[in-house]
Amino acid sequence: MSLLNKFEYEILKVIQEHPGLNPESISKYCDQPANIINSRMTSLIRNLYVEIGCGRDMYDETYKITAEGLRAMVDYKAHKRGIFWFLFEDRFWKAATLSISIAALIVSYLAYSKSQATEQYVKIEIIREIQAPIMGSQSQNVSDSRNSFEKNGIQQKK
Repeated sequence: MSLLNKFEYEILKVIQEHPGLNPESISKYCDQPANIINSRMTSLIRNLYVEIGCGRDMYDETYKITAEGLRAMVDYKAHKRGIFWFLFEDRFWKAATLSISIAALIVSYLAYSKSQATEQYVKIEIIREIQAPIMGSQSQNVSDSRNSFEKNGIQQKK
């Protein structure tokens, strides 16, 4: 069994679906000129995937797929299915690792931003603690001055 290219498998599929076609009819299904179909048919006939039959005229060639051709089509479909699952699995695992990496990056960014916010909060608290005695003494002075105004009978405007 020789390996065929994708176009030859396409020709086999057309012949399988529409047995008894001539090269001109096959060229219409495959969107290729008849001379290209004829050149591809020689390798298919040589490998016994297709057999030649007589059409309406004695000189009109028609093609029919053989048992070897059917087996080649089944093998090709199985091979394509295997490649599909191989590629699917490969891409799945790559996407999974990429997703995990992105999630880890997002979590680390959130943790970093939270730590920055906490650090900023701690700085503010430290500044408040440092300024509290100063503010306390100033507020004490204000309270003292209020008391002295009240003792002297002067009221503050509010």
